[in-house]
Amino acid sequence: MSGGPLAGKSASPILLTSTSSLPTEIKAEITRRHPSKAIILGGTGSVSTTVETQLKNLGVTTVERIAEPNRFAVSASIAEKVMEGSSNDTAIIASGLTFPDALSVSGVAGKNKMPILLVSTDKIPAEIQAFINNHPEITKYVIVGGPGTVSDIVKNSLA
Repeated sequence: MSGGPLAGKSASPILLTSTSSLPTEIKAEITRRHPSKAIILGGTGSVSTTVETQLKNLGVTTVERIAEPNRFAVSASIAEKVMEGSSNDTAIIASGLTFPDALSVSGVAGKNKMPILLVSTDKIPAEIQAFINNHPEITKYVIVGGPGTVSDIVKNSLA
């Protein structure tokens, strides 16, 4: 949900996989592109080590994994990578509990290299709050979704 900006920063595609193996179409795309590096977003419960092995067998020499205890922490880790060497002053806030809002803004966030920070409906998770605290250069937040997915409680705590 929050990988678009990282893909945008590195001018790389996002390729979706099942948990346990790479789909045939994705294998073909990897073979066609012949990348030297792949970044897996999520732990082994989301993308298994079998997929990692399949990537290496397809010639990907560097396989990096961004894995954390939960999706909010993964979002914060991805955001840190997006902000490396950046002076961006804007971040996207989206629900980490439903995917359509974050997915719908992923392309714009990727193009503009704005991190997507996932939140709960009524709360900013500790990992996201730590990211916000560590990045005072981010002074603008674009909330994606209505108050049913990101409440005024979250909105007001960003002000």
